[in-house]
Amino acid sequence: AVPAAEVQKVRELAKEAALAEGKPAAIVEKIAEGRVAAYLKEKVLMEQEHARADVYGKKTVRDVLKEAGVTAVTDMVLMRVGG
Repeated sequence: AVPAAEVQKVRELAKEAALAEGKPAAIVEKIAEGRVAAYLKEKVLMEQEHARADVYGKKTVRDVLKEAGVTAVTDMVLMRVGG
């Protein structure tokens, strides 16, 4: 999980950037939430597009696991190829 403080920092920076761009104050919150969602999509494994798009299409890791009947991820292994 992404720490709440990190999410809050991203939200605040997004609000500041939107205001600096001259966006109306009424939509700054929506812009910030959109940027937070984009940030989390990049950082959270389950929300990322599966690496094998050639096999699974543009599905997220969560969607691929759900189709395979996986209800929870309890362990993860990082494998490196090469040196």
